[in-house]
Amino acid sequence: MHLLKNLFNNKEKKVTRKKKDYIILKKQFLSKLSRSLKNKNQLIFIDAIKEFFSELFHIKYEFTLGELAKIASSKKMNQGTRLKLQSTINDIEEAFYSSERIEKPKLKEFQARLKEIAKDL
Repeated sequence: MHLLKNLFNNKEKKVTRKKKDYIILKKQFLSKLSRSLKNKNQLIFIDAIKEFFSELFHIKYEFTLGELAKIASSKKMNQGTRLKLQSTINDIEEAFYSSERIEKPKLKEFQARLKEIAKDL
């Protein structure tokens, strides 16, 4: 009886489907960011960000980076992570919509910040 009780009540070993989906989503996101850096393509970089947060926050419409910052402010998450996410999105938006192209070192900086945010979510 004790063995059966432990078999069905062992919640520590179970990983929820939601958690598995998030892990897969995060790996895909980081892979796309790396590919965009390799190709030096800022459009793939922005699309990867939008796709990740669209899936994560269940957003069903096309949104801008500014709207993403507003949406993130309403989501339940750690205050420090929320502030990092909003500042990173605002910095990416500024760089993306400026007249200059985003250079690879700047993309690497954004990638590092987004990796940290994805880890904290």
